[in-house]
Amino acid sequence: MNNFSSMASLMAGLNSAPILRLKRTKELLSSKTNAQKAELDKMLDSTKNFQNYKDMLKTINPPCVPFFGA
Repeated sequence: MNNFSSMASLMAGLNSAPILRLKRTKELLSSKTNAQKAELDKMLDSTKNFQNYKDMLKTINPPCVPFFGA
């Protein structure tokens, strides 16, 4: 649905300290789920001023809700 603002909010929640401490729960996740999360983490990586996100944003078809950051 190209809603990057909501995706960034969800990823921020999943990467919060209380969620990251759920080690036993993470062990129960499938490898597909872990791969999808890793892909989203890579896309929203803040290195090089969110370069991965900017490159991906150039290639999508509108409409979209971009992530502007805070």
